[in-house]
Amino acid sequence: MTKNSKQSLRWVGIFRLVYISRFVFTRFVFICVIAFVFSGCASLMNTPIQNVRIESEPNNLNYVITNQRGEEIRSGTTPDSVALRTSDGLFQKSRYYVTVENTANQTQTNKLDGKITGWYWVNLISSIPGMIGLFIIDPFTGAMFTLPDESRVEFSSPQF
Repeated sequence: MTKNSKQSLRWVGIFRLVYISRFVFTRFVFICVIAFVFSGCASLMNTPIQNVRIESEPNNLNYVITNQRGEEIRSGTTPDSVALRTSDGLFQKSRYYVTVENTANQTQTNKLDGKITGWYWVNLISSIPGMIGLFIIDPFTGAMFTLPDESRVEFSSPQF
């Protein structure tokens, strides 16, 4: 083998190594970007305040919303839309009670209970950046929880 052919084989080997290294590096960068994008996933997909519809049958009934400590959050008449916080503190879901009163002074109470959103669990997929979202970002923003979209109360009409 001549000196030129040895040099050309060496260059082919270097180019092959660079190509493989570039491929591996590109894949590594892609995986890192995806991991960082999905960290704090619930915070990206949800908000800590959610609109909840308050509806009743019949309409135009008075309602009162209280939190789990019994504090009045909001009152009004149905139908209405109310902005409620999904979290009541670090790793604490919100719980609300919607009490609707009809014209015959009968009341019905619905419980609005916060649940962990599915987006919160996506943090587990993305390894270490996901742990930041799982234990820091999503709990502090309150976006790890979601509330039901509506609270509906139906009063039966009196039978004569």
